[in-house]
Amino acid sequence: MPGHHHRVSLAQEAEDLPRFRRFASDTAFAEGWALYAEALGPDLGLYTDPYRAFGALVNEMGCAVHLVVDTGLHAKGWTRAQAIDYFRANTAIGEADIAVQVGGQIARPGQALACKVGELKIQELRRRAQAALGRASTSAPSTPRWSREGRCRSQSWRPGSIAGSPRKSSAASSPAPELPPAA
Repeated sequence: MPGHHHRVSLAQEAEDLPRFRRFASDTAFAEGWALYAEALGPDLGLYTDPYRAFGALVNEMGCAVHLVVDTGLHAKGWTRAQAIDYFRANTAIGEADIAVQVGGQIARPGQALACKVGELKIQELRRRAQAALGRASTSAPSTPRWSREGRCRSQSWRPGSIAGSPRKSSAASSPAPELPPAA
């Protein structure tokens, strides 16, 4: 599964990049990539029956709960107890883990939102590239070129940045994003 280890390794191995691009982090990009990678199970053929997909659905529910709790705490004035109650009512995790999760949400306002926005942006870029190339939505996912261009990337996401090879462009045209051939 192409998660953090894959993306971080590619960035750290890119010795032609400045150190801050190889080792710094951007929540929307880093955690957005993680959520995107978690959602690739069906495209990679990992879920052959509903039981195998159950864990992914539990993770999606956890993400949704984090979004609600983050908003509740930081925009609606929820107390820690209200956030814990929401987690308890909407997840199957234990009390100790709930306390840790809520503590993290209290300490990092907007973190859950940044993760989800990053995931949605990566999905959007993939759809744009597939549409521009006429690829079926079932084509195997590829590793976008920008995942190899360092860890501080969300500020420069653009349609062409999903390409697997250098973008060809001219001042007069705006080329379609490229994807490497599906394996």
